[in-house]
Amino acid sequence: MRWLLVSCPRFLLLASGLVSLILASCWLLTALTLAPSPAPAAPLAPASPVMEAPPVFERFRVANTGGIGVYIRRTPVLSDHIRAWAEGTVMEQVGPDAIGEGVRFLNVRDPDGNVGWVPAAYLVPLPPEPTPAGGGRVTG
Repeated sequence: MRWLLVSCPRFLLLASGLVSLILASCWLLTALTLAPSPAPAAPLAPASPVMEAPPVFERFRVANTGGIGVYIRRTPVLSDHIRAWAEGTVMEQVGPDAIGEGVRFLNVRDPDGNVGWVPAAYLVPLPPEPTPAGGGRVTG
């Protein structure tokens, strides 16, 4: 029984130190796992036509339609017709290209002044208009 009286305080001191160590480890582990989570990602914007890099504005001729012609459209959507134009009609590019319904469209002005979209497959570029000699300056 004497050994119990001598060993008990040592045992209690060792046990309390061990319990303190376990409690401190649990507190540290809880503090690390309760770190704030990152903010949720912003929702994706609805699908819309993808705008491409601004082009060098050119003139185009309607072609490759098999003689049927092509529609100019209000938006880069195949069913949004304004009016049809015959092969050979010249159109001027007025803005950047767009992709709509998987089709590349050119933003053009038709001979009537309508601004709209034509599938790029039905337009071929015309050579640039010649500039007057002397940089456009009239001398005389």
